[in-house]
Amino acid sequence: MPQNHAERYLKIIENARRNEQNLNINNASWEHAQMLFKNLLEVAAEKKEEVRLVSGHLNPDFYDKLTNEMRAVLDSGVPVELVVLDNSDKFKKGDLLSLVSSHPKGKVITAPAGYDLSSHPHFLLVGDRRYRLETDHASTKAVANFGHPEMGKFLHDIYDNLLIKISDFSAKITAEIGRASCRERV
Repeated sequence: MPQNHAERYLKIIENARRNEQNLNINNASWEHAQMLFKNLLEVAAEKKEEVRLVSGHLNPDFYDKLTNEMRAVLDSGVPVELVVLDNSDKFKKGDLLSLVSSHPKGKVITAPAGYDLSSHPHFLLVGDRRYRLETDHASTKAVANFGHPEMGKFLHDIYDNLLIKISDFSAKITAEIGRASCRERV
């Protein structure tokens, strides 16, 4: 019996996942992204591997469909960190965001106002070898892989550097506010 495109795509994902295969899987649609995210989160829960997500925003239309998988990750005791680069109020709601921010194993980090958002890739990293990396945010193009430790390390380093930059930027803003407050008192 012939399979439709979605079934074939899912079989590729499941095979790569099962075999921890170093295979680049391209995607350019929300449907494909959903399949990849669900499989990556399921692996995180099964293998008890940390989850790190960097996104411009957590659009509930997309991310809330992943709430059950994310709950399974968190409830299995796996730490989850989300870095949200866009701090506007537009996407500060949603089931997945609420779940992660309220769970003891979850952490949501929001970039401060004024932080330059343009230079950071968006990605989901599971453990040290599984990821989905956006290559073109505007067209939802991305590449995913279930067995590439070198790229996993690279994305982990990017993630750590991003946290340092956000922290440094926040400290700079706090210092500037402190100086301005002192000048007002004088």
